Amino acid sequence: QITELPLPGELRVMLAQCIGAPPRPTVKPGDRVACGDRIVEVTAFVSAPVHSPVNGIVKKLEPTRTPQGIWQDSIVIEPDKENPIGGAPMHWASITRSSPGRGNSVI
Repeated sequence: QITELPLPGELRVMLAQCIGAPPRPTVKPGDRVACGDRIVEVTAFVSAPVHSPVNGIVKKLEPTRTPQGIWQDSIVIEPDKENPIGGAPMHWASITRSSPGRGNSVI
């Protein structure tokens, strides 16, 4: 049986998503983000773009402890409770490097 869990009050998106260099945040507290928006700028050849998992408001940028106990920079987003992911779902085959409104990169 699949159980739908309630939406958390905040989501912490870790900046470093790979073994490469951590990216630089392009959002600041108070910014509104849409699901799929790129929220960081890649800083090195080996670095991963990071996208917002929800529609919401950026609350803060702060270090967060990972499950491994390592402190890592993160972006804290308060999800929009009425429309957390917004719009119609995208089919994976329709996503391209030039998909409009998605940060111009593959999600």
